[in-house]
Amino acid sequence: MLEEKPAGLIKFPPSGGDPYHVRTGDSWESIAKANSLSTWALIEFNFPVVKTEANFQRKCRMVNWLLRHSVGCTKSSDGKNYRFDGSDRPGIVYIPLFDIPPVYTDRVNLHFRSLSLTDVPFDRIFRAVQRAYAPHGIQMSFASGMSLGLSDAEAARFASVTGTCEWEITSGEFAEIQRLGPPIPSTDIAVYFVKEFDTTSLLGCGGHLPDKHACIVAAGAATYSTAHEVGHVLLGSTFTPVHDPAISNLMYAYESRTGDPPSLNATQLTRMRASTCCRSI
Repeated sequence: MLEEKPAGLIKFPPSGGDPYHVRTGDSWESIAKANSLSTWALIEFNFPVVKTEANFQRKCRMVNWLLRHSVGCTKSSDGKNYRFDGSDRPGIVYIPLFDIPPVYTDRVNLHFRSLSLTDVPFDRIFRAVQRAYAPHGIQMSFASGMSLGLSDAEAARFASVTGTCEWEITSGEFAEIQRLGPPIPSTDIAVYFVKEFDTTSLLGCGGHLPDKHACIVAAGAATYSTAHEVGHVLLGSTFTPVHDPAISNLMYAYESRTGDPPSLNATQLTRMRASTCCRSI
């Protein structure tokens, strides 16, 4: 195997990034592509010691050495380079939000409460929330998460949530759901995942109780829909336009919004930073 121990200080795991357990068939390229990253940015995030190596062949040999010693890779397809395999131990690499780490100036604390599993895996949903706001210096922080243990009667009643999405929720099933679970700080945001709304076209609602910042998202919502509903909470009831006409904007009304991540404009960001839920770091 073509290996060479790096001469510099080896630091693994890296600071930040989401842990990902590699699977058979994975490659640096496939993992990077799935997370909207460039391949070498992903490699160098995990192994920053190779960043300054100018000789490409030496750089690759160092990566091989690090794969064996840090990720636990033992298998190869060509006898020269290690490949990822589901049997690797610990078999974990770390995935940053972007090629270049964002600089944060503000933070929003989110508390997730689940009445239903989501169609999009939760780790992808939370990553999308982070990716939507990170380019603008807003760090979305996972403050807490829990699956709400409902009685059989409650589970049956909330299987399809009835109500109308209004800015101020005061009664009905929307209000009942937002009262479930332990209390959260008044400056934080609660996100509730439900199976569905009885209005099939509704996939989320940013309206909430007067004394609580919260939103409700249906299980079938798209990857960036949770970030969209959190945006409504941050913008508040008086912001206009409620939905941005640009399809590339996070606050576009429909699930067909484009961009990874979708954009936010200066006016939206000014209002979001003024929210009591968005605090300077």
